[in-house]
Order: sequence, then C-alpha cells, then structure tokens
Amino acid sequence: MTHMTHIAALHPRTYSMPTALALLLLLFVFSGCSSSDSSVSGEPTTALKGYWVLDRSGGIHNYGDAENYGDGSGGVDAAGIAATPSGKGYWILSATGVIYNFGDAQHFGDGLTSIRAVGIATTLSGEGYWILDIGGGIHNFGDAVYYGYGSGGVDAAAIAITPSGEGYWILGSGGGIHTYGDAAYFGNGVGDYGATAIAPTPTGEGYWLLDFGGGLYTYGDAENYGDGTEEQEGIDIVATTSGSGYWILSDTGIIYDYGDAEYYSPVTEIDVAVGMAVIR
Repeated sequence: MTHMTHIAALHPRTYSMPTALALLLLLFVFSGCSSSDSSVSGEPTTALKGYWVLDRSGGIHNYGDAENYGDGSGGVDAAGIAATPSGKGYWILSATGVIYNFGDAQHFGDGLTSIRAVGIATTLSGEGYWILDIGGGIHNFGDAVYYGYGSGGVDAAAIAITPSGEGYWILGSGGGIHTYGDAAYFGNGVGDYGATAIAPTPTGEGYWLLDFGGGLYTYGDAENYGDGTEEQEGIDIVATTSGSGYWILSDTGIIYDYGDAEYYSPVTEIDVAVGMAVIR
C-alpha cells in the first residue's frame, strides 16, 4: 500500500502595519548593536594614554590622559605608586607602608612594623597588591598571593609581577634577582651604581634593570632601545605593553622615552621623584 503524506500548502504571512513597523524598529536596533560604534557599546573610542609621576612628598604630576584623582602632598613620605587596570585610579605607598587610594583604586589593607616600604605591585585584577619592604619582606593584601620573600638580609629595591600574575621578581639594591612563583631567572647585575628598578618583558621571558646612573641592563628577551638620564639619577622604568620600548624616570621627574614609548608632554622638573605609573 502506498502511503500519501499530506504536505500543507505554504502561504506567505502578512502583518498589520503596527507589527511591521515594530519589526523594522527591532531590526534597526539589533543592527546598530552589532556595529563597532562606541556610542552603542559604551566603550571609549580611543585608548587612554599617559602617566603619573610621584614625588617624595606624595604629590602627583599627571601627563597625557592621566588624571589627577588626588594625592598625599605635604604629609606623605612616598615610596611608590601603582595604577589600577582601568587607568582611572592609583595607589600611593608611603615609606611606613600606608596605602592611599584614589579614583577607582580600593583599599585592601596596609601597614608595616618598624621597617621601610620600598615598592608596590598590583594584581592583574586590581583587587589586591603586594608591598615590598627594604628587607625583602612581602606583605600581600586583597587577592595578592604570597609566593615567598627575599630571605637572607636582602637590601630590596623593587618588585615586579610576572605577566600571569602568579609570581614576582624582587630586585636587590646590588642588582641581585630573587624569583618566586612562576618568575624565571635570566641573570642579574647592574655594575657599581646600585639598582633602582626592574621591568619585565610582556612574555615574562626577560627583564630590564635600571641603575642609579640611568644605565640599563637587559636579560632574557629584553632588548636595549637606549638608556641614560643626562647625569641625573635613574629612579624607575616602565615597559610599554608591546615590550618594544620603555620610559625611564629621573630623580628630577624628567621622563626619557625609548623605543615605541610615547612622549606625552613636557614634565615639569620636581624636587625628588620616587616612581611613575603608566595607563595600560
């Protein structure tokens, strides 16, 4: 026996005028949301670019798109600065380990016991930070994980976080490198001037070390794009996100840009600069 399958006839669907208009409106809205127009997505059309320079008294000097969200000028013996991931806030660290938070930076804890703080580094999420003391001790707050500290009487100068956020390097004032977590060792040493700062490459497979004379020392996959601070002391170094350049800060607040590091504006000379932070 042959079975016949009945197939219903297909008829075009018609809509009333109000329904058709509503459908056209929905089509317009959805097509607009899928576009790259920043006014629909709510995101800025251009990335923020700029940096902050911190002076010894806690004063903030902002350049480029970096905004001044407040400072501790006049009453802070400042030791370091770190920016939030959004670039819309920062933490200022005092030599006594006190944290001052501005903009969208949150306070997760602070305080050291009778030892000088020398550096601060933030987690990738911006929900925590590590404070480094001059003895190499690590004080972690928020979601910052403790991976170890510079035991053995380290005269610590700076700390840098690995790209994964799961480790850090501690730089000794003599140029020694101490690795913790997933931080790898690629070499150390800065000559006779004494080390002041460290900046890792984006891959985590190398780093730059800066000395007081403004000299630069490269290890691993870090490349030398130039150095020098024109007979001023070298205080801090920050690498660009590409790793193809860096900024060097002098003790008078002057910024020296090398490689693809952008120069945002003339930096007013200040008495004593202690650190810088760059919008990422």
